[in-house]
Amino acid sequence: MNESQSNMTDKQGNITHMGLLDLRHLNSIDELANVKEIAYVGTILIPERLQSSIAGIPMHHIGSIVAIPG
Repeated sequence: MNESQSNMTDKQGNITHMGLLDLRHLNSIDELANVKEIAYVGTILIPERLQSSIAGIPMHHIGSIVAIPG
């Protein structure tokens, strides 16, 4: 996770109140190891190969999860 991406989590490891959460840059779900919860996000963009892995992170109030091929 780069510096700008690491700033999206609070001290408890929550990602909240974002219109778009762009995770296309991730190579491994391990890059989200410190994320404990994702909430109140309009759309999550994630590489197709990691789509099933993100299911292990508690999420609520998510508009959509879009898996990007590639």
